[in-house]
Amino acid sequence: MEKNKKDIVCIGLPAWEGDYLKSTVMLMQELSFNHRVLYVEYAFTFKDLLVALIRRKATPVARILGLKPRLRNLSNHKSQKLYVLTLPPILPSNWSEVNIVYNFLMKINARIIRGSVRRAINKIGLKNVTVVNAFNPGLGLRLENSFNERKLLYYCYDEISQARWAGKHGAREEKQFLKNADGVIVSSERLFSTKSKINNNCYLVKNGVDIELFTKAREIKSVIRNQSEKRIKVIGFLGTFDHRVDLNLLKLLAKELPEIQIMIVGRVLATKAKIELEQYNNVLFTGPKTTEEIPEVVAEFDIGIIPFVKNKFTRNIYPMKVNEYLAIGIPVITTNFAPLSEFGEIIYSAKTHRKFIKLIKYTIDEEDVNVEMKRVQYAARNTWSTKARKFSEYI
Repeated sequence: MEKNKKDIVCIGLPAWEGDYLKSTVMLMQELSFNHRVLYVEYAFTFKDLLVALIRRKATPVARILGLKPRLRNLSNHKSQKLYVLTLPPILPSNWSEVNIVYNFLMKINARIIRGSVRRAINKIGLKNVTVVNAFNPGLGLRLENSFNERKLLYYCYDEISQARWAGKHGAREEKQFLKNADGVIVSSERLFSTKSKINNNCYLVKNGVDIELFTKAREIKSVIRNQSEKRIKVIGFLGTFDHRVDLNLLKLLAKELPEIQIMIVGRVLATKAKIELEQYNNVLFTGPKTTEEIPEVVAEFDIGIIPFVKNKFTRNIYPMKVNEYLAIGIPVITTNFAPLSEFGEIIYSAKTHRKFIKLIKYTIDEEDVNVEMKRVQYAARNTWSTKARKFSEYI
């Protein structure tokens, strides 16, 4: 990697900070140790600003409005060169189903973003940049050849045709952008099988794990176990609670396993489902946690679960939480929402709700040190550093 240092501009969909772990952010952070990286974070709209002010959401309003510097140097190591750019506010556009209206709004937004990114590139002094567009093909189409880029790559980590926010235009624009991009990097085998049919230069880089973060959780867990042998057992879910989650499965778990606590750690986007689950005394929603807070919370987990429904969206997912759970050393139980055969017998997969419950009962009291170490060692092969190395090679 060090022999081929490059300047990378990543047009990202997610914000840099936030209350959940993001693959784009983790990869760019790792890449910045060997390359100069400018991360262009989520473009907040005027609607986002209004909602943030009314609901007092944690949004960088001052930076968006230019009251604070929009360009930040986040380098915290002598070999790390990382910059993050907060964009000026743009116009909301996905609401329109009329192509001519949508295209007009996107054209204005692209002009705003183009100027802001160019100024940042010049200020940092980036040269011959490689542009990585992270799951924002609509913007990617309108920013092609805007930065005198040497290469244009598309990073695809979900099936955009099934994404609710991009339902009106996402699939159509992605298909065109896949044809235009010099290369495509995807995060799951299913995405590889579909996107490689459109762009031959398609490569697979699956999600990784922040091994230090979850090793810390494992260490805390060891202390917890030694302090109390009769503690309440915990089934844990780490991640965004949204439409992907099988509500009926979770309700059945809560009903049939009343002596076990179900802990859901992360953002809640499915509020009605949350209200239904909170009727059970053994269900706890902790809310989102910062990176620093995560180890102490997930250290309570005895089992890590991925209770996703099986549909056209979830079958394309390679969930980050698999390796995160394994890094703690705990059993992992999933529904059969996506092909995860590479994990073999190191995780448990259930085709039915009854099998899921049976697996929980089978593993809840497990205390096999050898099995625990196999999980930890497996996760250690999938660090974000390892994934970033592959990402860099494909660039």
